[in-house]
Amino acid sequence: MLKRAELKDLKEIELLCKNSVVGIKIICQLTAYGFDRDFLEAWLLVSEYNPVAVIVRFYDDASVVASQNADLEQLQIFLGMYYYKSIMCPQWLCDKLGFDSYTIKNSYRY
Repeated sequence: MLKRAELKDLKEIELLCKNSVVGIKIICQLTAYGFDRDFLEAWLLVSEYNPVAVIVRFYDDASVVASQNADLEQLQIFLGMYYYKSIMCPQWLCDKLGFDSYTIKNSYRY
């Protein structure tokens, strides 16, 4: 289930993101700007009450971090619902979601 992330979710987001370059970017954006901005939105993909993925839209760019047990089909459908100039995610996640230079103009892999 996807839900809007809130300030109370920050500790769980930090645990999910702390071992990834993209995750550190997400943590920095959320702590610098907060959760209630026109240019920044954050969502959590939750599985059995535990967050398994976080998606942050910062203007027209997205950053995504997910654990290995995230529902990638749901994540891919959600990402396809919005227009992004670029999507930044870890290399393994880009590969699993099928992102390449043909599907998304700027998919950054870390």
